Amino acid sequence: MDAPSKRHKVIGVLSVLLAAAIGLITNMVTSSFTWILALSLAGLVAVAAALTWVGRGRAADPRETTVTQKAQSGGSIRSGRITASSGAEVSEKAENDGEISRSKVRAEGGRVARHADGGSIEDQNIETSP
Repeated sequence: MDAPSKRHKVIGVLSVLLAAAIGLITNMVTSSFTWILALSLAGLVAVAAALTWVGRGRAADPRETTVTQKAQSGGSIRSGRITASSGAEVSEKAENDGEISRSKVRAEGGRVARHADGGSIEDQNIETSP
């Protein structure tokens, strides 16, 4: 999991402080109602809602991690290792007697495509990161 950014930390702290202030003003409004306290409470709630809206930011891209291997027309893929995460896309295709063997792919959020068409890919190590 990614470490929270400074912006997210600040918004988190402000949210907690706003919640405490809202609780305090709520107690004051219920024990001795005044319009100033009621308006202060409404203002704090509005600021908390706006902070939540701003803090949410753009939704993260929920890309799926995908691995596709295809061997056709006499092609072969063997003795390899693929480790993929964080929305990585890895595809391997061997065709027309092509061969992919003894190769490793470690993909974190990247894109890797290997295609052996009548040739061979052997002992190849690939690493990607975001």
